[in-house]
Amino acid sequence: MTKSRKPREAEHPIEDQYLKVAADEDIPVAIHFLDGEVWDCATIKEVLRFTLIVTVDGFDHCVFKNSLKQVGPVRRWPGEGRK
Repeated sequence: MTKSRKPREAEHPIEDQYLKVAADEDIPVAIHFLDGEVWDCATIKEVLRFTLIVTVDGFDHCVFKNSLKQVGPVRRWPGEGRK
């Protein structure tokens, strides 16, 4: 008997949705890597299966998702409550 497999795009839907919002809205993000390096103000250009295309200081970089520790917005997300 064969198991049915989920579509590939459904493997990491929550993470990819979060990253795609940042990419679509051009939200600057801080990226923390597993080795301790931090990029304080990056812009995500494209979200791929295993990598991100990120712009930092005008230069594009290809970053493997498995090297990331944390990604967070530098400013508020659209629709986030205002205080």
